Amino acid sequence: MFTRWLPLTLLTLIATPAWSQSWSIDDVTRWAAECCVAASVLHAEGDAAFASIDRDDRSQCAQANLVRGLTSDVASRECQKCVADARVAFHQIVGLQSQRELLVIATQTTQQLVRFADKATELGIKDGSRIEYERKRLDVADQMVDVDAKIAKLRVALAGYTNRSFADAMIATMQQPSDAPEILASRDEAIASGRTHRGDLKAIERICRCLSTDTLPVARQAMSSLQPGIGIAIASSARRGMLASLHGNDSDSAEWCRRKTQCAAIRDAKQRQVDGEVLVAHIDYHAAISSLAIAEEQTTLGDDLVRQTDQAIEFGEATPGSDLLVKLDRLALDGKRLQRTVAVRVAGVQLDLAMGILVVPE
Repeated sequence: MFTRWLPLTLLTLIATPAWSQSWSIDDVTRWAAECCVAASVLHAEGDAAFASIDRDDRSQCAQANLVRGLTSDVASRECQKCVADARVAFHQIVGLQSQRELLVIATQTTQQLVRFADKATELGIKDGSRIEYERKRLDVADQMVDVDAKIAKLRVALAGYTNRSFADAMIATMQQPSDAPEILASRDEAIASGRTHRGDLKAIERICRCLSTDTLPVARQAMSSLQPGIGIAIASSARRGMLASLHGNDSDSAEWCRRKTQCAAIRDAKQRQVDGEVLVAHIDYHAAISSLAIAEEQTTLGDDLVRQTDQAIEFGEATPGSDLLVKLDRLALDGKRLQRTVAVRVAGVQLDLAMGILVVPE
């Protein structure tokens, strides 16, 4: 009963072993790719296409090949989504852990301010700042609770993305990732990358490219869902879905011509969707970089103010303790810069995802 009142960090120590693993961004990426359920289901569906066909029948083989190709394209996209979720969670955890370290320093600083106020009272100096300093201390303590909760929840999410145990995820040491190189692709280059690498777009292009009287039954089922993805998995597993249609072909050249036109329209619509997603991600990424640059300039100004305050105290031009207030503001600027740094990393992951170029390490 009493455990509900214990801090999150203490609960973690009680619930988990005394040793921990070290996780890198590459580890998390690889685990997320390996355990992506959507990708595994789609790959299995593609393999199943060949399980019950007459391999001497040209039409059935063509349809099975199309099913396998489609599921492979969409599986690659689903795998990248799984990887993106894991990478974002990892970056957020690392950022929050660094923010927590700043809060520890801020807690010590506010405690010093309270002691200064108490000392002033003992010396008979009227100082009405103690309540304000206590408020600052409590504000920092409140932020610490919030950060601890966010870290714990993100660790739970990361355990799910990577298929690791919750106990391991709660105490794993997250290695600080090296600064990723800035993505220098122009908007046109980013759009071209999305058109080249996006698995969901490649799936539709495959349908259009492989559309024939032999593959029409499968193509018909695939195009019944305007966007390949979950629609393909549903169609292929339905009672009268793709695999059922492998055993019958009542299409003709007239329908083939209509489906060819229909497929081209679906492909163009999907391409516009991909272009839009890439553009939004590109805008978000470069906005995050600009915001980080501003935060770094603010930090530099904060450093200048700290030095000026220290000098003023040294020459008796400022009251002792005023430097602590300035340093507290400086810590807030560090926290802001940290948040912007995480925002850049997250935006970079989302841009890579939009362009379809998230790389899974070997």
